[in-house]
Amino acid sequence: MVFYFTCSDPKYLIYMGRDKYENEHLIQYGWPEDLWFHVDKMSSAHVYLRLPRGDGIDDVPEEIVHECAQLTKLNSIEGCKVNNVRVVYTMWSNLRKSGDMATGQVGFHKSSQVKSVVIEKRENEIVNRLNKSKVEKHNHPSDLAELRAERDKQELEEQKRQRREHFKSVDLERERERELKATERETIYGMQNVDEEAVAAAEAETLRKISESMATRDFAEDSGGGWNGDSDLVDDLFGDLVEKPAKKELLKKKGGAEASAAPAAKGVPLTAKDLEQKVELLALDKQAEMETLTQLAHTRKAEAEAKRAREIEAKKAQKIAQRELEEQRRANAVGQHSKMLQQSQELLDGARVRIASDEAAGELAAALEENATAQEEERVVLQAIFGEEACVIGSDENSVVDGMTLPNGAVRLLVNGVNSKKAEMQVVLQLEMPAEYPSHLPPTLRIVSGVADGAERSFISSSLTVLFFEQSLGTCVVHLWEEWVREEWMAIQV
Repeated sequence: MVFYFTCSDPKYLIYMGRDKYENEHLIQYGWPEDLWFHVDKMSSAHVYLRLPRGDGIDDVPEEIVHECAQLTKLNSIEGCKVNNVRVVYTMWSNLRKSGDMATGQVGFHKSSQVKSVVIEKRENEIVNRLNKSKVEKHNHPSDLAELRAERDKQELEEQKRQRREHFKSVDLERERERELKATERETIYGMQNVDEEAVAAAEAETLRKISESMATRDFAEDSGGGWNGDSDLVDDLFGDLVEKPAKKELLKKKGGAEASAAPAAKGVPLTAKDLEQKVELLALDKQAEMETLTQLAHTRKAEAEAKRAREIEAKKAQKIAQRELEEQRRANAVGQHSKMLQQSQELLDGARVRIASDEAAGELAAALEENATAQEEERVVLQAIFGEEACVIGSDENSVVDGMTLPNGAVRLLVNGVNSKKAEMQVVLQLEMPAEYPSHLPPTLRIVSGVADGAERSFISSSLTVLFFEQSLGTCVVHLWEEWVREEWMAIQV
């Protein structure tokens, strides 16, 4: 039976176990949001404060901590009789439970994360109010397991929702960027069209003026002896491409002696030679323009080839750097895999020594009975969390799943996630629970599919073994293994 209390702030929930056996279940099925209280160096009830999701130990108001500490002191046989009692408190995730600890006994992973408060004396107003709100429920450990499973399921759904929102926002941002680039291209294209149309109109107007001038035979001789009648029109058409001094020189050279024979005054009829001279001058000017444009084209081509060569060299350098980084990563991975394999083997050897010790002391049989109950409850919880399609439990007849035999009680679990490039991945795990799980040994792991490399399979198996021993012994870990594969291993794959 678990006792629930209502504190002064309704967003918090206080609860505690009736005896040391219930305390074991509360340790096993606690929530990451739970804050644990206990009288320091004395026996007492295990009192828990359930925080709103996202809150931590530093977010709890002092008056709420004081209420929990008062209730903890009241439920201590020794502590309720004395004053100035120290009550320690820490997050549930910091509790450590090992196989050599007595029932209801716990330790800490990190003592630095443990806080304390001193209760000078019992305050009847607080403890009476809390006791009046006491409610008894959840008679069986499976009730606690179902609550934890529902909590984990909601968290998983929230994580999925957040990932969907994230991907959606990324897609929207990319769409906005594409629209912005498209708008920029349309603007630039429109400006280019306007510029090209303006240039074409100017050239057409200049040619029209030349035609009119030739029709009226408006020619004259400049002071240097060259032709000057339509030089302003030539400047309009070709001035941006041919420098004026060079053009004037061309006109003089071409005009030369022929210009002296040209009419000296307006209105004098042009001879065939005069018309031929004018056409040759225009052709010479056009040739100079083409030479300038050709030179410009060669220059731009050379610049483009140089740029392309630089880009090729940069890509080569980048590939070399990536290859060196990959080789370094592989070297680091080999070292990390070797270290993890050695650590897991040492932990397994130590666990087998404890099994032999407990068997010699006559304590192993009781632990195995508790394990059988815990395993059955965990199977129910796993199917509640992941669903029957993603989590298949082997039946008495040895089920056949995807052409492979699934032994009785074994778990076939589908782990779905994404890699570092957001590509979907799926890994299929098969786990068998030995009789010594979860009190001494981890589940036996087999990676059915999704991981081709043998070294990676070994690394995953070793890492999950170490993860089991990092938890309090007696803690069911299959859901934590699924989370590690999805969040830690898949997330760094490429």
